[in-house]
Amino acid sequence: MKEDVLDNLLTYDDSISWWNHGIIHSQLRRSFIHDYKRPGVYLITVTKNDSTPILSSLHGNPCLRGGECRAVPNDYGRLVIDAINYFNRRNETIMCIRHYIVMPDHVHFTVRVLQELRFHLGIYLSYLFKDCSHRLWNFMSYRGESFFKAGYNDRILYRYEQWLNWDEYIADNPRRALLRCMYPQYYHHSTIMRQGGELYYTYGNSSLITYPEKVVVRFTSKCSWKDNLVRNEICRELADGGFVLVSPFVHGLEKALWKEGLEKGWKMIRIVEKAYGKRSHPSKEMHEYCSTGKLLIVSLRKIGERSAPELSNRDICMEMNALAEIIVGDKWRY
Repeated sequence: MKEDVLDNLLTYDDSISWWNHGIIHSQLRRSFIHDYKRPGVYLITVTKNDSTPILSSLHGNPCLRGGECRAVPNDYGRLVIDAINYFNRRNETIMCIRHYIVMPDHVHFTVRVLQELRFHLGIYLSYLFKDCSHRLWNFMSYRGESFFKAGYNDRILYRYEQWLNWDEYIADNPRRALLRCMYPQYYHHSTIMRQGGELYYTYGNSSLITYPEKVVVRFTSKCSWKDNLVRNEICRELADGGFVLVSPFVHGLEKALWKEGLEKGWKMIRIVEKAYGKRSHPSKEMHEYCSTGKLLIVSLRKIGERSAPELSNRDICMEMNALAEIIVGDKWRY
């Protein structure tokens, strides 16, 4: 598919107010500005039921450069693969599942819709999930719970680059899962509590929040460019000496220290806008750095919470900078 073709596949009406629809769990939320019938590409994640046996085993060493990490499906995982192949044969004129990976407790796949659908995409996917259940019941010779938990997570891929990035994400799933198995204490969804009792959601090494030596990395227009460079140089020296850098790392000067910190192994606390739920994770770059135990990600919002629509990007950045100051100045426990 050409990049310019995919760019025109998915359009939306931005006059619809998504914030008027109430709170829906982030992992099951559907886009309010898309009808899920138009041609395009979608990333789907579905989780097995608790009673369904594990679907695959993970193999490889994620710490070896170039080492292959893979998920090897067992008999139950192959039931999913058989159902996907049947789904593709049955729907070959209207959609196809292209890339997929069967993890021990969930399945990722991208589905490309080739033409306008008669029904919502979820109707077609429900037949796939039901087929998996029937194959499981036939395999086990009794009717139990459904194969997958109710609901699924979807992401609409609007651009060709997104499609490529998520294909890479799917292929890289086993390595990330193995990293979390090897260093569970550094891949921890948790909360931290401010001295006054206010809670914030975190991901990574929570112990960094109580580290006594922390410093804010911040570009400010109140200072000259030269003064900001001096502030950065001070932060660099402190980080080399073991201080924890705290920042959203949004401005160019802040990003430069972030990149340097990844290379030099500095301890860092990064402020982000949205919280990561139990089944969501940060970018590949941050996820890999978590394995060093030198990164904590602190979210400005609660899980499932969005910033108010009237807030500009600058307003949100100001809030994140203010939280960085609070993290350095207050006492915390986790």
